[in-house]
This record gives sequence, C-alpha cells and structure tokens, in this order.
Amino acid sequence: MALSLAACGSGSDNKKTSEKTESQDTNTSLEATNQLIEAEDPSALPETAAKRKDTLIAGVADFAGVFNPVYWEANEDFQVVTATNASLSVNDDKGEIVDGTASMSVSEDGKVYTYKLTKEKYNDGSDVKAEDYVNWYKVVADPSYDGYQDISKVNVVGYDDYKNGSATEISGIKVVDESTIEITLESANTSAPYVLGSAVPISTAKYGDLIKKGDLQPNH
Repeated sequence: MALSLAACGSGSDNKKTSEKTESQDTNTSLEATNQLIEAEDPSALPETAAKRKDTLIAGVADFAGVFNPVYWEANEDFQVVTATNASLSVNDDKGEIVDGTASMSVSEDGKVYTYKLTKEKYNDGSDVKAEDYVNWYKVVADPSYDGYQDISKVNVVGYDDYKNGSATEISGIKVVDESTIEITLESANTSAPYVLGSAVPISTAKYGDLIKKGDLQPNH
C-alpha cells in the first residue's frame, strides 16, 4: 500500500509539472503572437500595398460570409465582426475588461451596471445613441433569435418576461438619456461585465423596422 501511495504521489507531481510546463509554453507562445513582427524587406512590398494607409488585410482559411454582429456563423466571420464593430467594453491583452465605446460603473451590490457612452458616430456621420445598444439586447433576447449570442445566464431583470412572455421591453434595461444605459440584474454575476459589454450598436434609424419581437428579419 505504501508503495502504491508513493507511486500515485509521484505521478501526480509529474502531472502537475507537465501541466505547469504546458501552461508556460502557452504563455510564451501568446507573448510571441502579440509581438510586432517587422517586415524583413519593406522594399519588396507591392506598390499598391505600400500606398495603402487606412486598410487592413488579413488572410484566413475561409469565410462563411456572414459579417453580422448578431448572426455570425463561423469564427473567421466573428473575428471580422469584432474588428469592425465597436462594443461597450473590450478585453485587453490580459483578458481584463476595459472601456470600449463606454465607461462602465457597477453598484456596490453588483446588480446595477451603468454605461456612459463616448461620442461615437456611424460611418454616415450620425450619432450612436444609447437606444442603439438596447436594440442589441432586444435582438439576442428575442424568442425568434437563433444566433450564438446569449445573455440569459446573467439574469437581467425582465429577461424571461421578454423572452417567454408578453413584455415588449426588457424592464431591467433602461435608456437614461441618449448617452447612458442602465442595466439591472436579479443578482450579482461575475460574467455580467463580459456578457453585457459585448453589445454593439444597431441603428434604430436604419434597422429599427426589422426589430419586431418574435419576428426578427435578419439582414445578412
């Protein structure tokens, strides 16, 4: 029995050492990935590429071709969506939540999230408003929504009444003014900063008519 226990202990230590080594290797790999890699011979750039100052070109294996912030289907599409749509919060290189298009504050009991928008504009020059972000929450909470976004686990007040009942608004999500959104949860939730901060604006002026409860009309 003593030998058996000793063997188990040794195996456990070896496993921990192996896991630690793998973790270190992963961290080293991530650090390398995040580094800027200088071109070996900038003069070899094609003239068209050298003159391009405001365009990012990225190569991937394949696209599904659905670059919609609530209906993306493939991870490659999702990467494009995240690069071209501004969310309330974003993750820094350590995975921590930082301000995106809004500053976030949380009540002492962890149940009320307040987002104060910065002065963002759409490509056509029109202002991004708080109600545009509320559209995102309403879409992903809609009974007919079949995309990948999910806010159900953070228990927003009124979510169930909107998703499964007759409510026409999510009672826990309020537009305080054109640049302020207040979201109330039934209880504190550690995932809330990530889930709620994922919201991107969906222009009421352009797409408001497509947002009909129980009958969404995806604009793929």
